[in-house]
Amino acid sequence: MAKSKPTNILDQTGADMVKQVQWWRENPDIAAMDLLNVDLDKHQRVIIRNRWTHDECYDVMGRGAGKTFLNATYAILRALLNPGHKVGLLGKNFRQSKFMFEEIKKIWQKSPTLQRSTISEPKTAADRCYLEFHAAEGQSRSLIEALPLGADGSGIRGARYFDVICDEYAQMDKQIVDLVIRPFLATNPDPMKNVRAIEAAKRGEAPETDAPPANKFIATSSAYYQYNHLWETVSALCNEMQGDLQMAQRRGSDRQGRTPDDFLMMGASVNNQFPHKVMSNGSNCVHVFTCLDPSEGFINRNAIKTARERMGKYEFMMEWLAYFPPDSEGFIQRSLLDAAREHDRFGPIFEPRPGMKYTMGIDPARESDNFAIAIFEVDPDMGDINLVRMITYHRPEWPFVAREIHKLVKQYRMESFAMDAGGGGTTLRDLLADPAHCPTGCQPILEQDYDGHRRKHGRRILEPLVQFGKYEWLHDANHNLRSGLESKKLSIAASPRIWAKHLDDADAELESTLVEISTIVTTTTASGRCRWDTPSKHQRKDRYSAVLVGYDNAHKLLDTTTKPRQLAMGGWGATSRRAA
Repeated sequence: MAKSKPTNILDQTGADMVKQVQWWRENPDIAAMDLLNVDLDKHQRVIIRNRWTHDECYDVMGRGAGKTFLNATYAILRALLNPGHKVGLLGKNFRQSKFMFEEIKKIWQKSPTLQRSTISEPKTAADRCYLEFHAAEGQSRSLIEALPLGADGSGIRGARYFDVICDEYAQMDKQIVDLVIRPFLATNPDPMKNVRAIEAAKRGEAPETDAPPANKFIATSSAYYQYNHLWETVSALCNEMQGDLQMAQRRGSDRQGRTPDDFLMMGASVNNQFPHKVMSNGSNCVHVFTCLDPSEGFINRNAIKTARERMGKYEFMMEWLAYFPPDSEGFIQRSLLDAAREHDRFGPIFEPRPGMKYTMGIDPARESDNFAIAIFEVDPDMGDINLVRMITYHRPEWPFVAREIHKLVKQYRMESFAMDAGGGGTTLRDLLADPAHCPTGCQPILEQDYDGHRRKHGRRILEPLVQFGKYEWLHDANHNLRSGLESKKLSIAASPRIWAKHLDDADAELESTLVEISTIVTTTTASGRCRWDTPSKHQRKDRYSAVLVGYDNAHKLLDTTTKPRQLAMGGWGATSRRAA
């Protein structure tokens, strides 16, 4: 490894500074220490060097391997060492983009060189985060910007970057990447300088000035299921590189004239899915590192052990071991849930839509669980049911959630809703019926057909409390939920098209819900009955339970709304709907 050169970039001038900067460009891992006080681990050094020399890099990394921090370090170095450079930090939502930018803030705090090189500290606005650099003589300012992608790319249309860094790439829409993000890379920082450099090279002459740095597309992600575009991209690229290398070894070069020396293959096979940890053909590169690859002490091993105990098998292998399973092993496969969100009809809904009816399912909080509410929209005309919102509270006070339920009933103009009896459901039922806990303008909410509420006055819109211990109900509710997804009768709110914090939070809640549902597995008891539960007692299932209760009631609401009414036979009004 080359020895570090501690000279400060701002303390040099003229030819010395140009030489120093060029040396740092060739050794970005050492530049990270010299300029930013950032010490990178061995796997991070490999990645950042390859990013500097390749046009496209796909980095699949296990949790704890430092990909978000590495993205921030790389973005700063590109902007700092290339005057006038623009770097875009993109994620599926603004939350993910801001994760990278938060790491930039941390680096800025401990790097005097970075502080002196920027106009001000990193800024966070309502819809963007940015860091502006001082302009070098004759150059525009470098800029690092984090933006919300949005469901259709609207958050970044019109932006132009020379380096694009996509974090959690598996969660991003492939069509948006191809139609919105990749066109960024067609624009060079100085196109005519690039033209003149190519012309000089063809004449066998040295260019008068260095060509501008090549544009870069960087995609980092945890592993995901094989039906996702990330697996399709990286597996196809690895297979292609492996085949081209074999051709080059047999013939001396491949179809593009690359020799075996142009290829780079490092490390042993990963999960029997990738031949090597690092694969390169000179222009494209794939890195696959698990939580076991960093140096000892880089990751807290107890955290890995805890995750193994608390997560499902495939969930753990994806998050920590860079493994791509075909699909989830749960009763409801993740592919079904993802397919239910692949539409553009609606996102999270906060106000009732005309012609729709609304209901909700509630799973009251136990001591260590979340209090979960699933809100459903029923479309009587189309016969569809939509999961439009999830809400959770951690260890809330009962009077607080009683008031929140009253507000939701009023907000969505609900005519009925359902709740689990367990976990304090009976206590909450009594609070909802107590006028002292009703917000202004709300009436007490009473349970239908409950003797304790028979003489009370209020709105009888709480369905009889659900008894999860009843096997017949649990069996039917689970199978009906899966059937609704399979038949596409049930849809789930798509990612929001525009960015706003409340929409971003709602999207994150829905994502957590899909994770919970996909982890539920079935086992057979000694009596031959099925049991629905998480693989580990440490995993949560409160969102799943709320969805189960809510969808069951939404199904009933749809049936009562669309079912033809049969009039009693006999008497003056005895005309059936069929006869009519």
